[in-house]
Order: sequence, then C-alpha cells, then structure tokens
Amino acid sequence: MSGETPYFRQRQFMIAQEPVHVGSGATQIGLVDNPIIREPQTNLPKIPGSSMAGIARSYAAMSLEAMNSEFFKGKYAQCAGKNSDTRETFQHCGKNDCPICTTFGYTKGEAKSSFQGLAAFGDAHLLLFPVHSMLGPLWVTCPQALSRLDITDAAFSSVDNGHVLLCSNLSLPESKGINLGWRWFEKSDKTTE
Repeated sequence: MSGETPYFRQRQFMIAQEPVHVGSGATQIGLVDNPIIREPQTNLPKIPGSSMAGIARSYAAMSLEAMNSEFFKGKYAQCAGKNSDTRETFQHCGKNDCPICTTFGYTKGEAKSSFQGLAAFGDAHLLLFPVHSMLGPLWVTCPQALSRLDITDAAFSSVDNGHVLLCSNLSLPESKGINLGWRWFEKSDKTTE
C-alpha cells in the first residue's frame, strides 16, 4: 500500500438512556462521596477511553457467544471481561485466532505475554445536555463543544449572544428569551442558517 494506512477512524454518537456515573476512584469526605471523572481543561464530565473499550469488549464477546453457531458457543466468554491475575478466575485465551483478544488485546499467563490489540478508544466527551425549560426538556450545547467535532451550528438556535445553543426544530417564544433550568437567557441577535 503506497502511503495508505490499513486503519480507519470511526466516530460514534451515543445517548445515555439512564444516568451515567464514572467515578474517579478517589473518595473524599463532604457533599460528594465519589467524584466523577472530568476533563482537566473544561471541568466537564467525560468517560475515559479505557471504560469505552471495556464496554465494547464485553459486548463483542457476548454477541459472539449469543450466536447460535456451534463454532462460537463457549469460546469467548472468558475473553469478555478484565483479565485476572489470580488462578481462581478465568483469563483471556490470548489466541491469535480469537477475534476478541486480537481486537482488544490481552495479558496472559505467569510469563505475562501480552498483545496491545488493534482497536484504540478515545474518551467520550459531552456534546449535548438535557436541560429543563418552560418549553419542556431541551438539548443544550455550546459552539466550543461543536467545534471540537467539526460540527457546524446550523441545526441550533442561539441564545445568550451565541454562548448557548439549543438543538432546534424549535422556535423560541415571542418573548426575548427562555429559561434553562433556573437561569434566564436572552435571545441572541446571532442567527444560524
């Protein structure tokens, strides 16, 4: 292959249908018992790539196990979760023909033979956030969150001088603004087409 890479990048957009809490592992005494992981630059919550990889690994292994083919039955259950250093629990198979170990990697045996895996996962970042308003729940974002993903703000209505964008097919009321939670935002002069 002349200058081409055999790898490709895939971007996924996900919606959490239930509350998500990815704890930082640190404990502190106070109002928050288990702080959540946040981006250092923005202080917004995030899900680390390692957590995303673990979810994808488990799902892939369970999907193969769920197939009715005799070829897959009983082969990949041990490769679904985090590898264990103890002999009482199962370990990844580490075989070259195992699609789970090849894709996600493994560490195997006392000699700790390992393989990094072919898939790499980045952190999951917050893009849209549901906020209560007088019109019901609205999905809210900001231009900076969209620009990180090279998304134009054409599908959004702008309030507060363009600092807050509302996911729209929504026309704001005739008044000059809207409440988002307890805060009132003025309608912006900026229009997005």
